[in-house]
Amino acid sequence: MNESDISEDGINVPAGIKRRRIMSSSSESSDGNFDYDTELSDIENRDGEEVDQVGPSNSIVSKEWLPQNAERPPFPFTAHPGKTFDTPPKILPLFYLEKFLDEELTKLITKQTNLYAAQFFDNDPELKPRSRIRKWKDTNEAEMKTFLGLLILQGIIGNPALEIYFSRRRIIETPFFYETISESRFGLLCKFLHFADNLSFDPNTSNKKTYRIDPIINNLSKKFKNFYVCEREICVDESLLLWKGNLSWKQYISTKRARFGMKLFILSESQSGYVQNIILYTGKGTNYGSNYPQEKQSTRIVLELTHDLLNKGYRIYLDNFYTSIHLAELLCQNNTDIVGTMKINRVGIPSEIKTKELQKNEHIVRFKDKLMVLKWKDKKDVLMLSSIHNDEKTMIEKKGRRQEKPNVVLDYNKNMGGVDLGDGVMVAYTVARNRLKKFYKKMFLRLIDMCCFNAYIIYKKDKGHLDRLHFLIECVEKLVDNNIVKAQPKTSTSSSTQKPSRLVERHFPEQMKTDTGKTKSKKCRVCYKKGVRKESTYWCPDCKVALCINNCFKIYHTEIEF
Repeated sequence: MNESDISEDGINVPAGIKRRRIMSSSSESSDGNFDYDTELSDIENRDGEEVDQVGPSNSIVSKEWLPQNAERPPFPFTAHPGKTFDTPPKILPLFYLEKFLDEELTKLITKQTNLYAAQFFDNDPELKPRSRIRKWKDTNEAEMKTFLGLLILQGIIGNPALEIYFSRRRIIETPFFYETISESRFGLLCKFLHFADNLSFDPNTSNKKTYRIDPIINNLSKKFKNFYVCEREICVDESLLLWKGNLSWKQYISTKRARFGMKLFILSESQSGYVQNIILYTGKGTNYGSNYPQEKQSTRIVLELTHDLLNKGYRIYLDNFYTSIHLAELLCQNNTDIVGTMKINRVGIPSEIKTKELQKNEHIVRFKDKLMVLKWKDKKDVLMLSSIHNDEKTMIEKKGRRQEKPNVVLDYNKNMGGVDLGDGVMVAYTVARNRLKKFYKKMFLRLIDMCCFNAYIIYKKDKGHLDRLHFLIECVEKLVDNNIVKAQPKTSTSSSTQKPSRLVERHFPEQMKTDTGKTKSKKCRVCYKKGVRKESTYWCPDCKVALCINNCFKIYHTEIEF
């Protein structure tokens, strides 16, 4: 990406990444807006999930919808946005990242990685005599932090294959990697990286599909919620992590960049994209939480993600998969406002809203207590639900065209793109590599991306001056320097005391003989190095190599390359 836009909060947004907008057709409209109804994913979860659902007996559905309304002020916002921890006088990027990648997390990863390696060897694998796996030694927390730093650095540099990071070829070499850790050791850490004890799995208490990554998700989810309080405007949406391997709960969402992958339901701050809470979708066995077991899927997702933010006056923006009158009622009962697009066949929508035929730019609206349902005709019908707006419109001008749009639509366009904003920023220097054999390792790398992104958001809120690229570079540099002593540069070989003994000591050739006294021959070391197949009956008894008596003996004991 060569260009980037700067949002109001100072976050670099890669070129081409736009916040989701509403329009009236499935393709981009002439005024540049985007279709509000393009987030349909798999049939099970996005096609009529809560259509014709039945609300509780005291539901707002049973009351009468009116064409006019009284004042409906927003709920008072009582939260205190911003970070929840103190910072030192000097702002250091690593301080913010280590709030998420802290001692607790590194101890967990270190312990489980060593345990997994021990269990691997206890199974008595049939290893080749020279297998690199035999060189495994238990890791420690300092090495694990260094390893995590190098993973982040891989996302910045972005080489196509792992071995290129450790290559010594001058045209592609990256000395920082092989000066910090050997390629063999790095590969072993990648192989045995683990987060949960396989032998302690309990099907009654753990999700069979995600128990290997659940400890990391639980650890980081708490930190995401505890270390930062979001601004009033928040949004819930889906994120898709590319995965094309075999996975029973792999999803297809045509409107996402990856299209195939693992789906996450994410609660984000609308303007910055800060990831506040996550739920990993795994099909029927998805762990949605335990607070709202009686609710249907789409309603339950929103309530579980926002559970800790209810009764504080937050304003939640949703697309038409989640929005329903039943959900809006529940949120309003908990002093939380809602703005979202809605499907026309949701239960409780007034019949006149459903049947009314509108001309271009016309609208129809109905009110009931705190809720408003508005249908507006652009190129097609757009149905909105809001607990704070009325049917007022604003004249806007875009690309030389003037058009009146409802304020609820403009507000939705402004605040619905938090999750897409975060995805767009993270993809620039993503840690998650495309070719991984274990899904839980790739999900772990995506979680590292989220840690780096959230740390950067808080850093910028604290008036940090670095852009995201240099923020990450600074974090990696300090993380590695604080946890490992780099290998010293190779010393010069100009001094005779640093040369091999074959170059500084006296050597004499001898003829090779068998035990019976017969002359024998072997391949000449120098000739073999040059690609010439030639045998000699002479050798250097000190160096234990066969050498031609004419020139090869002299070359071997005077030139360093042999």
